Order: sequence, then C-alpha cells, then structure tokens
Amino acid sequence: MSLLDLEAHVEYIEDFLTPEEAKDIYQHIFIEFNVDQYRLKLGDGFSDFGKIMFIDKDIHQANRLPEFAYGKSFIWSDKMASLKEKIESLTGHSFQVCVCIYYPDGNSGVDFHYDPPSFGDTSYIPSLSLGEERTFLLRNKKTRNIHELILRDGSLIIMGDRCQDNYEHCLPINPSYKNGRINLTFRKYGYN
Repeated sequence: MSLLDLEAHVEYIEDFLTPEEAKDIYQHIFIEFNVDQYRLKLGDGFSDFGKIMFIDKDIHQANRLPEFAYGKSFIWSDKMASLKEKIESLTGHSFQVCVCIYYPDGNSGVDFHYDPPSFGDTSYIPSLSLGEERTFLLRNKKTRNIHELILRDGSLIIMGDRCQDNYEHCLPINPSYKNGRINLTFRKYGYN
C-alpha cells in the first residue's frame, strides 16, 4: 500500500486482488450481469460505456435509487458481497452501493470531475480496477497540477479525506488501450 503525496488522503494498492481473483470478478460482472448492455443516459443520448450498480437489499426493495435516475441496479451477488466485505475489512468503512462502469476500450473514458454527494457521503471512496490497465489522473483544483497513476488489473485506489474537495480525477481517452476495463466504486448511502 502506498500513500500518495497529495493535499488529500489517497492510497494506492497495486495488488489488492490477485490476477485470478480480478479475472474471476471481471467475468462474473460481464457474463452474469451483462454490464456492457446497460448504457448510461446522458442528456439526449447515451454513453459509450455500460453502468450498473450493486446495492443493499433494503435500498433495492424501497427503490431508493430508481433506474430512471441511477441506472440498472442489482442486489449484491455472493461474489460481490464477499468483495465488499474484503474492502470493508481493509478500510473500516461500510458501503451500501457499488457503482460499476464498463469501458470497452481506450476510446471510452471520463473527463476531469469530482464525485459530489448524490445519494450519500463521498468523502471516502475505494475504487477497484479490473481488466485493462489505464492511466488515471488527479488534478489539484487550485494549482491545476496533475498527478498520474497507472491503475492496474486488481488494483485499489482509495480517495479519502479532502480528495473530492481538493482534486478532480479523470480516465483519459487513449486508443492504444484495446481491451475492456471495469471500474467498481464503493459508495455510502446516506450521510451518517
């Protein structure tokens, strides 16, 4: 585990999952949940990437994160629940939601942004990378200085205290990346 030298708490664990574990979860999400089939509605069109969520049963049953606003959601599968427990054990935090985004190749990405609270506290977000490694950028909101990191298959980056306040992050488009990537961000529901 390495703590990045930034004006925020950001940790990077390159080998959080073994290559076998990472491949197993990637295939589970891709095959069992067809993540590539669920496009995110953006304005008057749709994204070029897939998005689903895994959520706690009570949130799902109460329809607190409706599909028209947040996309397709599923109750945690056993495999995803085990992964969630592993992340909770490492971090000491509880998570009720996992946002899962599929990027088919390097022609899909996301520009600089931060994660404002939408349905819960975003001051602590573990983000797991599966599949193709990709460049990840953190840009200081004030100085505009950029920190570059390669997110490897099975790696975990934890965006903690002051990260969303002080930084924006980006997954830049780069056509040299030819394979798919799944990003899992573990989120809190509510503000406790």
